[in-house]
Amino acid sequence: MWAVVAGMAGMATHAECVRQGTVVRTGQLHPLVRKGEFVHVYTGECDFPVERGAVVMVLSQSPFPQLRVARALPGDTLTVESRGGIRVLLVNGTELRNSAGKPYRFSRLSAEVMSEHLAPYGGRLPDGAYLLLGDRPDYTLDASTLTPVLRKDIRGVMMDPVYKAPPAADAGTATP
Repeated sequence: MWAVVAGMAGMATHAECVRQGTVVRTGQLHPLVRKGEFVHVYTGECDFPVERGAVVMVLSQSPFPQLRVARALPGDTLTVESRGGIRVLLVNGTELRNSAGKPYRFSRLSAEVMSEHLAPYGGRLPDGAYLLLGDRPDYTLDASTLTPVLRKDIRGVMMDPVYKAPPAADAGTATP
């Protein structure tokens, strides 16, 4: 089911947003959002905000868009430290933790790749770039092994609460 929403609360926009219902297909957002739960994502030609902690829909190499959490924003400083043999990510000097308060942990390779991509920018995310991760803290394989994600590749933001199953009116919703 698709619904057109003229603007959104708290947003300065004249364009329309489209509310797309979708079922979460992977466990990458667990415990924040679980596989099989139903969410609404606002997409379209509107200026939806991408704030720290927002669940966003992003283009990926899979045939379907992926849901990820915006963990670092343009201008944030990212560093990886080894603490007791475990590599953790610091954003602006603070250890990054998931929605359950557990620190993200990275493999040596993931840490090296992320550091290489940020080196030209002095360890800071450049303008228009975001660090998007799943919510699983152990050796996450999302953007940490790739480049930061550009704003133009973020196609929507989750704005509504999570439902355990699609509401009856949305039973025919396509799932990305």
